[in-house]
Amino acid sequence: MNKAYKYKLKPNSSQKVMMVDWLDMLRSHYNYCLRDRIESYEQVTHPKLGDYCDLRTKADCCPLT
Repeated sequence: MNKAYKYKLKPNSSQKVMMVDWLDMLRSHYNYCLRDRIESYEQVTHPKLGDYCDLRTKADCCPLT
């Protein structure tokens, strides 16, 4: 027999701030990973080839880098 329990959180003000900070951090990490995954997919489907050191700025490649 499976049982389920429900708990209601009643955090104080400092705990609420900490939870909001954690949620913001997790949301930004998820968005970073999603953007990285999308960029990787786009790189595979439509490769951006060139003599670039950095694809975002399209700076020329230098032997020192």
